[in-house]
Amino acid sequence: MKHEVEDDSSAHGAEESAYLYIRDQILNGVFQPGSRLPEETVAQQIGLSRTPVRGAFHRLATEGFVEFRRYVGAMVRVLPADEIDQLFQVRVVLESLAAELAAQNATEVMIDELESLCGEMDKIAAREAPDLTHIARLNKQFHFKLLAACGNLHVRRIAENLGDLNVMVRSYALYSRAILLRSMGHHRELVQALRARNPQWARSVMTAHIEAARSASRGARETSQIAELPLTSEEV
Repeated sequence: MKHEVEDDSSAHGAEESAYLYIRDQILNGVFQPGSRLPEETVAQQIGLSRTPVRGAFHRLATEGFVEFRRYVGAMVRVLPADEIDQLFQVRVVLESLAAELAAQNATEVMIDELESLCGEMDKIAAREAPDLTHIARLNKQFHFKLLAACGNLHVRRIAENLGDLNVMVRSYALYSRAILLRSMGHHRELVQALRARNPQWARSVMTAHIEAARSASRGARETSQIAELPLTSEEV
């Protein structure tokens, strides 16, 4: 019996390792939306058998990152336009609430950390050729720190999951200089609202911030600048 428990634990650990690796590769853009994920190839990359990789694919499929197609197998999912818009609809509700709660619950240390991230993003955005990948990474940290500061575990968990899906949209790649700077301005104003302990102000700024990203995403699709947007929470 003890041997069986150890085997079960080992199998679970292998599947968890495969899940974390594949998810990270998708969120970092290594596995691009629409690309195939051959079990054997991915298993070789990780150094595991195909069984835990298959389990990881099914887990990622339930989370919206992977899909299965007949005669093709597992693929990185491409989010359709209507689903992207629905994602923004839910995010604006949850993250606006999180901003309101953070204005009441965030510690001064948390606000200092958010302000520091704002400064880092401002410096990069001011360059002639901003590193958008770096901004996206810092942006994800900013939003997730704000969610951690809200004090509501359920809001945080749901919004973080949506944020990871949103990372697959990679909105910053669609931004003009003016839109990028406006996004940075929203971040700074959010910090000001938190410092002022003004929940209504924080909520309104976050609402405007996500709606602006939603509008930019929709506009890019309508003008055919992109084909189909996959989802990345790093992006707004």
